[in-house]
Amino acid sequence: MAFLIRMGRPHDADGIAQTVAEAFYPEFRRLSRDPARLAKALSGMVDPARFAVAEEGETGAIVGAAALSDGAGYAITARRDALARALGAVRGGLSFGVLKRELQRPARFAPGQAQVDFVGVRLRARGRGLARGILAFLLSRGGYARYTLDVMEGNERVLPLYAGLGFREIRREKEKGGWYKGFSFRYVMERPGQETGGGGLP
Repeated sequence: MAFLIRMGRPHDADGIAQTVAEAFYPEFRRLSRDPARLAKALSGMVDPARFAVAEEGETGAIVGAAALSDGAGYAITARRDALARALGAVRGGLSFGVLKRELQRPARFAPGQAQVDFVGVRLRARGRGLARGILAFLLSRGGYARYTLDVMEGNERVLPLYAGLGFREIRREKEKGGWYKGFSFRYVMERPGQETGGGGLP
């Protein structure tokens, strides 16, 4: 099956949200046991222009995604109203603070820094190198002096993917409230980039 890797477009918000909800369900499941509800919440918070996506050739469905956040904005911005619509007023309100801290990382960006976020592939499309292809496409666009990302303890299987694309571990960051989240630290990784004048995403 053929896949097209391209930058996200406004009509991709639902497909990106479904991909992120499926790929990151273990991290999001404490908010809802229904991945469709999670996807609905995320869809109202996604900025498709910050994502590179893999589109399935036969169906046109989005089956993979990776994003960049920077000082101008986040790939997914926590919104209380979107969470309330999808999860209900009480659960949505309680989820807002938790998700804001999780989705909007880091809290501050250095000049020329981009944070790689939400690298994920849907179950039916895994094992075909899509995560590497999407991320390589996104990084090849340039515009930043430095790319960073973090990986939760327990997800070490993805470290070789990032190392193969030039990322190296620079530190391990202790996780606040890790006892509740189920992991105690994050691997923080970095890769040099090359600014191209305009800088950043279009």
